[in-house]
Amino acid sequence: MTDRYELNPPSVDVKLAQPGSELGMETLDDGNHGLVIGEPESSAYVIEGSLDAIAAFAARVVNIVDAEREKVRRRTRS
Repeated sequence: MTDRYELNPPSVDVKLAQPGSELGMETLDDGNHGLVIGEPESSAYVIEGSLDAIAAFAARVVNIVDAEREKVRRRTRS
């Protein structure tokens, strides 16, 4: 099986779906929200979980980007 990647700009649509929302052929579980990234009409990715779990995911993204930005800053200062 080959890897599959969808490339989108940072301006890609992001929304928070409520528990029980129908997302295509899927339905979010009761108590779980969905962080919807992308356009459902073309391709969307959903992170499903509690609000705390989704916030922890977002914090991981920020930490990864911040660490890389710091590496770039150090290289450009040298």
